[in-house]
Amino acid sequence: MQHSLQFGGSFKFKTAGRIYDCSTLDLSAARYTIRATLIRVFVLVLLWILFEGHAFALFGWEHGRWTKFVATAYSISGQTKAQTFTQEGRTLAADPRVLPIGTVVEIRNAGPYSGQYVVCDTGRKIVGHKLDIYIASTHEAMQFGRRKVKVRILKPAPPTPKAQRAAAANAFITPKPPKDERLSAYYQYPDETGEETSVR
Repeated sequence: MQHSLQFGGSFKFKTAGRIYDCSTLDLSAARYTIRATLIRVFVLVLLWILFEGHAFALFGWEHGRWTKFVATAYSISGQTKAQTFTQEGRTLAADPRVLPIGTVVEIRNAGPYSGQYVVCDTGRKIVGHKLDIYIASTHEAMQFGRRKVKVRILKPAPPTPKAQRAAAANAFITPKPPKDERLSAYYQYPDETGEETSVR
């Protein structure tokens, strides 16, 4: 291979009896094409992330911030969307476009059911900023009703479905006190004598 560098930014090389000329204009056009391709790829990935509801995972949106949600409760036990089994005090259902499977959250203003949860399930009626807390007792789930709560993300979910299921199964959350203690502490009210009385 023979090549010679000429003035004016022109680069020529000869191989197999043919001469190739790579001018400065050609190189600029190649760089422009590469940049345009990278920008298109970035935009497509960004749109996919936004569509899948992982924007906060990329930019930190909502991470650590308290956000208002409406919480209800359900008592249907069994396998969740994350292929785990429902577990009181841990299992939470949410809209995957808002809180994807595998997200670890903390809930406030849910009474004795406040605390940390893992998003393991979804539901047709759980759309937007809504949550469904799993409570084993159907009576208690009905008593829970509909509450305005605050939620913050402690650990975002991974981007892929397989990693999300693994995260949901292996996520660590701070254990809640025994249920009897939580209920007892929540339903303590002073009576006429000034002493606290437990109301169930």
